[in-house]
Amino acid sequence: MVLDLKTEFSKLQINQIDNVYKDIKKQAAVLEAVYGFPKFSFMEENTHNCIYRGKQSEVTLLIGFSRVFNMQFELVQWIKGESIQKEFIENGKEGFFCNSVYVVDLHSYLDQLENLGIKILQKGVIHRTEYAYLDTKETLGITLEFQEQFPRKQLKERLALYDF
Repeated sequence: MVLDLKTEFSKLQINQIDNVYKDIKKQAAVLEAVYGFPKFSFMEENTHNCIYRGKQSEVTLLIGFSRVFNMQFELVQWIKGESIQKEFIENGKEGFFCNSVYVVDLHSYLDQLENLGIKILQKGVIHRTEYAYLDTKETLGITLEFQEQFPRKQLKERLALYDF
């Protein structure tokens, strides 16, 4: 698929607000009690291969989800491995991490963005979702994540991209 990035980019919408905390279950309880967030749903710890700043890494994360503001609200807790989330925590940060959009044909977007000089900070596959965190702080003011959910029949093929 040949992508006209400028046209397509203006059509995208934020689907997810990502936040990173040292203890996401504690943070979820705060958000539920103080702001009335719907109860968070937590995945089991997920260990997956990814490419972090151009190098292979195996990262383990704990992830929780709720829905507010008519979108998904995600909490991520870094457990182990080199990753953008570890870097965030080690820099003394917690809280808002990035905005995420769902796209079709993630690789076409990544090719176009790389041609524009926008670097991929980290990419990988979690369950049936391939993701990429983009270094858009200087041009957009935030880190942007693109995600593509794909059919189960493509899982083996997508995981092979990160098999090392």
